[in-house]
Amino acid sequence: MKYILIYIYIPITLFADLNSTSQDKNNYIDQTHKTVSKKVINVSEELDTQLSKLINTSNNKKSIDEFYQNKKFNEETDETFINIRTDAYFQSKEKAQYNAQISAQFPLVKSQKNLNIFIKDSRDEELNDLVNIQEIDTVTIIGLNYFAPIFYKIKSKYTLATHGVEPLIQAKYFMNFNLSSWKIEPIQTFTYSTQDRFEEETNIYFDNKIDEKSLGRFVMRRKTKNKVKGMEYSFSFQYFYSPKENTSISFSQSFLGNTAYEYNLNDTTTSVYNGIYNYTTSFIWRKNIYKKWLFSQIVPTLSFHKKYEYNPNYTLVVLFDFYFGKLKY
Repeated sequence: MKYILIYIYIPITLFADLNSTSQDKNNYIDQTHKTVSKKVINVSEELDTQLSKLINTSNNKKSIDEFYQNKKFNEETDETFINIRTDAYFQSKEKAQYNAQISAQFPLVKSQKNLNIFIKDSRDEELNDLVNIQEIDTVTIIGLNYFAPIFYKIKSKYTLATHGVEPLIQAKYFMNFNLSSWKIEPIQTFTYSTQDRFEEETNIYFDNKIDEKSLGRFVMRRKTKNKVKGMEYSFSFQYFYSPKENTSISFSQSFLGNTAYEYNLNDTTTSVYNGIYNYTTSFIWRKNIYKKWLFSQIVPTLSFHKKYEYNPNYTLVVLFDFYFGKLKY
């Protein structure tokens, strides 16, 4: 009996020791696999990040629009972000204005990757383009974007939103093509709201990449509204120069006109004018001043507006953008 117990004990002990040794080896192998896997993922992500930077640097137009967070970027992007903007607007002909706005966009990944919820202030888009900064509303728009699949090189975005408390639906169509050294991108927008009824707008961007740091742009714009007489139109010549990755300066010369522009002659009389009613020259300095999320922008402007009898109006906009998201500039 004693020998039987010994024979039973020895194999059990050896098996336990072998099993323990095997578990230790397995734990070591598992830990090594986990470490190597993590290294592979990190290297892959770093390589992807660096290639992405190179690719996006070569596309100077996109990086410029994303850096400035301008109207063109907001029209086309499906990025995820939250942007809080504060600005002070000073001018020689009117009282100073102080504003704070928030814009955001969130993808609905689990439902469909082409859907996202957005919040924006209608003033934000015009502020950077300096087309008609004195005559824009500041109503917050909240809604849902749907980016449809590309159809014959035409991209489209459909929006269902509220403009204040008024419902709004919108369709945007855009595409781009090259002509010699120019990249041309037309954008057509159709909007219907219970407040403003039907309106449509056309923007055409002509971009010429001068070199890795410079971009020239010519913009043509026209717009009609169901409740407003005439057609609004504008032409803008813009030059962007980015001496550093986190700094950009730009110069803009804009001409804003209307086929039936109404303005006040005095307190009781209005008149209609057909032609250019505002000439604007502006300079923009924009800098990423802290980390990747705090931006500062200074915009001195000289304009000659018909309602001021084309007397010079000096303006200065100072703003800060607090950005939460991932920028690819």
